[in-house]
Amino acid sequence: MIETLPGFLLVAGLILFVFSLFTGPFSYKHISIPALSKIKRIVLSILGCLLFAFGGYLYAIEKIQPLAPVLTPEIPTIQEAPQTTVEITPSIETTYIYRGKYANGQPNGSIFIGCGSPEVYANTICSSNIDITVISTRSGDKCGYTNYVLRCVKR
Repeated sequence: MIETLPGFLLVAGLILFVFSLFTGPFSYKHISIPALSKIKRIVLSILGCLLFAFGGYLYAIEKIQPLAPVLTPEIPTIQEAPQTTVEITPSIETTYIYRGKYANGQPNGSIFIGCGSPEVYANTICSSNIDITVISTRSGDKCGYTNYVLRCVKR
């Protein structure tokens, strides 16, 4: 473990922390440690703890990183639904129009427009596909009398 950087930092941090605990001079065979002031011991203990913590962090990263693909959940991809186009064909409706000065002789179910224009009436009730067909016509009075069939997409 010492040949790796995390292992070296762990051991170095532990040695610095242990040396910070000694208050007086220490000697063993050829190793002698002079007495350290309180400030130097505090600095040594903080440095030892930091090295130990950083070494432990690197060691943990070294061990956990190979597991990252296993620990990472696979997020499913959302597939879009196929686009479907719904074509709505407009409903063409039929209306019967009666044009003339008076409403007498008007067929049942038809709309009386007086002497007005069937095109103007169609433009007020229809949005598109206007088709006006003359069914019957006769002359008389101010504008004559005409039956129309109006086919269109209503508003």
